[in-house]
Amino acid sequence: MGMYVFKMFKPGLVCRDYQFKVGVNECEHATCVREGFHAVENPLDCLSYYPDFDSSECWLCYADGDIHEDGTDSKISCTRLEILRRLGKLAFVYEAGRYIVEHPLRPLASCVFKNHGRSSSNGFAVVVGYDPKAQAERDGDILCLVKKGKEGEPWGLSILCEDTVRKGKWYNFNGEEVKVGEHETIDSGTD
Repeated sequence: MGMYVFKMFKPGLVCRDYQFKVGVNECEHATCVREGFHAVENPLDCLSYYPDFDSSECWLCYADGDIHEDGTDSKISCTRLEILRRLGKLAFVYEAGRYIVEHPLRPLASCVFKNHGRSSSNGFAVVVGYDPKAQAERDGDILCLVKKGKEGEPWGLSILCEDTVRKGKWYNFNGEEVKVGEHETIDSGTD
């Protein structure tokens, strides 16, 4: 059974000197360490392999055929990878937040902040907590706030961007400017 995944490329759909094409790409063998077409379930895991979003291309893909997982992160290897559509930064951040909301028990990517966080050089921040807050390092940065649901409650997703986000300002889940006290530390990392 196939699955939707995300894959980063060098400009022009190139990965490890292999030229991909939009549509179906096929190979014979898939193992996460050596062979096949690699992609990830969690879009944020792409940044482990291509840390500079602006000099890379992120694409939504469909993995099928022989699929292999190694348990390192959400990386998979497959024998059939269909390249579907390129994601801009806003779509990428939305997909990252959606993944966290849909898979609340899975480990968080290392670039996710717990409770409070500032946008990175990539121009966005992803923060998870019961009362998440994020600060923009630049005007127009994208802030993804994932609100944990208390026992039995659903998780929520809020994306703040463009004209609503100003440099140096902190925002809460509702998009309101807030003050963050010195006792509220910035913590990035997985649970």
